[in-house]
Amino acid sequence: MADEALTLLLVDVGRNKIGVIKVVREVTGIDLAGAKAAVEAASPARPLAVVHGLSRQRADELAASFAKAGAQVAFTADAT
Repeated sequence: MADEALTLLLVDVGRNKIGVIKVVREVTGIDLAGAKAAVEAASPARPLAVVHGLSRQRADELAASFAKAGAQVAFTADAT
């Protein structure tokens, strides 16, 4: 399913929490306090759904941004 919409999940913040917060803010447009709270809540046991409805290309672009900041992400198919 090449046209399947994806959700990007923040699985592991890594050691650069500030960098990951910046990426979350850029991607979502939420304020600093909201981004900080969201990033601090994310964990491998409770991944944070950052963005829904992504194309595969956009999901890969965002994954690269998160990886550059030191975070690990995963994707899941959006519910239809």
